[in-house]
Amino acid sequence: MKPLVTEKTTQQAELNQYAFLVPTHLTKSQLKTRLEALYGVKLIKLHTQRRRPLSRRTGRKRLPTPVPALKKVTITVKAGQSLTVTQFKAVS
Repeated sequence: MKPLVTEKTTQQAELNQYAFLVPTHLTKSQLKTRLEALYGVKLIKLHTQRRRPLSRRTGRKRLPTPVPALKKVTITVKAGQSLTVTQFKAVS
């Protein structure tokens, strides 16, 4: 699991919402228990998004290059709790 830090996710942090890139095989209940244990916060909501594997054409010969599948999770933390960028831990 690694935090997804973009302009949008930085703005969402003010609303106690944080985004992470996670392994595609984990379920919502597994993600919830891992994130709560890792950061010591109570999660209210957990939304997941999956991106299917893609094939992009790159290089001089425009050969297809595989792009792996992704799973993104957006969590909402209980009011009064928060995560800081220095608190993020990249765990696979």
